[in-house]
Amino acid sequence: MEPIDEYTVQALPEFDGKKFQNVAKEGLDIDGDSGKDKMEELNKDFGVLTSWLKDSALKDLIEKATVSARLTTSPCALVASSYGWSGNMERIMKSQVCTVYYMYNNDIVLFVAVYANTMSTVIVYTVK
Repeated sequence: MEPIDEYTVQALPEFDGKKFQNVAKEGLDIDGDSGKDKMEELNKDFGVLTSWLKDSALKDLIEKATVSARLTTSPCALVASSYGWSGNMERIMKSQVCTVYYMYNNDIVLFVAVYANTMSTVIVYTVK
């Protein structure tokens, strides 16, 4: 996958009336409502396990643990939240760890360093 693909799919959420779904994010809906009863039963059966994973075993490492219908051969999957960055977008942003911006206005130079998408350093220099 090219970096431009990530930006393009975010800007173009549907094509020919068909909505794109990111399989790396939560909320993937392939079957529609057909498996709703089965999922409710599975959530009830595995509720203790998912609660234990979220509250004890992986407490500070995950946001939530849920039962999923997307898995067929693997016991678990790590997915991004539906409104967060996908793993690929996070990789792209981490590759741009430090971006530096300079703004010139008469005798003042504003230097802004952005580390990992958070503004962490703002230094103002005067130039004589």
